[in-house]
Amino acid sequence: MEQNLYDILGKTLKEYRLQQGWSQEEMGDKAGFHPSYIGQIERNKKKVSLLTVQKLAHALKVNVSDLLQENFFDTQLSGWENKILKLIHERPDHEQECAYKILKEALPLSPFSKK
Repeated sequence: MEQNLYDILGKTLKEYRLQQGWSQEEMGDKAGFHPSYIGQIERNKKKVSLLTVQKLAHALKVNVSDLLQENFFDTQLSGWENKILKLIHERPDHEQECAYKILKEALPLSPFSKK
């Protein structure tokens, strides 16, 4: 069954917010909305404008399309993957690139990697 676009938005907004470790109040502060409004969006109790979706995406540092993508979070990340993503999420691009290169070089040398 195809989901309603507002259901998808609510679900992905909540997932991204939780991924950041933010409360609805923190999400509201970052996006410029009241925390109860964030909760209403997440529960599909409010129909929002494209400008609102854009503000939410900007606060989360994701693309608008990411918030509207059905089944985006169906493939769950492990706890360690989430920790790594959270660590580099708000870093500048050049620092993210550096972290990627370090991980890429370090992982094949790890005694824990699968052969």
